[in-house]
Amino acid sequence: LEVVIKILEVVDKIPEVIVKIPKVVVKIPEVVDKIIEVIIKIPKVVDKILEVVIKIPEVVDKLLEVVIKILEVVDKIPEVIVKIPKVVVKIPEVVDKIPEAIKTAENVTKIQEEVVRIL
Repeated sequence: LEVVIKILEVVDKIPEVIVKIPKVVVKIPEVVDKIIEVIIKIPKVVDKILEVVIKIPEVVDKLLEVVIKILEVVDKIPEVIVKIPKVVVKIPEVVDKIPEAIKTAENVTKIQEEVVRIL
């Protein structure tokens, strides 16, 4: 009896399944379309990957250039450090010359005034 009841339940479901079959069949072309779209896109994706792979050496080259420049700058640091004391030593000399420069400027102004007066 249990088996007969199960068989009847299954037979009861058959119309539902039959009703769903056309819906599934209608969706098949959509699914096929999607699959075709994905297949069509594969070469584009492969192209993009190749573009990136091709650019890798360029990027590595640029990085090497940057590293080389950094090393050049680092190389110059000791030269700059050596020059700092020379610059510091000259500062008082420059400061000492400021009053002279001011006097010279005043003299030039006086000469200009004199020339203007004579003319």
